[in-house]
Amino acid sequence: MKYLILLTAFSFLFQCSSKEEKEYKASFLEGCAQSVYGATDDPQLIAEYCECAYKEYKQIFPKIVDLDQSNITAEQEAQLQSGVEENCLPILGIESHDDHDHHDHDGHDH
Repeated sequence: MKYLILLTAFSFLFQCSSKEEKEYKASFLEGCAQSVYGATDDPQLIAEYCECAYKEYKQIFPKIVDLDQSNITAEQEAQLQSGVEENCLPILGIESHDDHDHHDHDGHDH
């Protein structure tokens, strides 16, 4: 169930046509925030998570891709999802499926 939040964020994105980077990022973050709403209601965590997801996304798609074209491979999608699960989900206090024993999500103080 919880992985749905990821997929909704990205399916939202994949409908976005390419825009100028700033707008693009804004709509990414907005779609992302909407998709995790309910996982946490802490706007700070949501913002951190979405920034993290965006970074992962940009690593795989450095250029703004026109997501209407089917130039996203299943491999890229999987890569993106595992990157987000590993690096970003713990921000929300949601662990990815391999049990991490490093830190509890409270590991950093603001």
